[in-house]
Amino acid sequence: MKSSIEELIAFVTIVDSGAIVCAAAQLDQTTSGVSRTVPYNALNPSLV
Repeated sequence: MKSSIEELIAFVTIVDSGAIVCAAAQLDQTTSGVSRTVPYNALNPSLV
């Protein structure tokens, strides 16, 4: 899987902040926008 820089930034921000809602605020984006940016399996590696 090839990741874009936007996906990586969003993923790291989610991990650092602990929640998609907090990451969205930090990135000045909507929650749905951030959740669409990061591939689902990146947030739930146990499902892969």
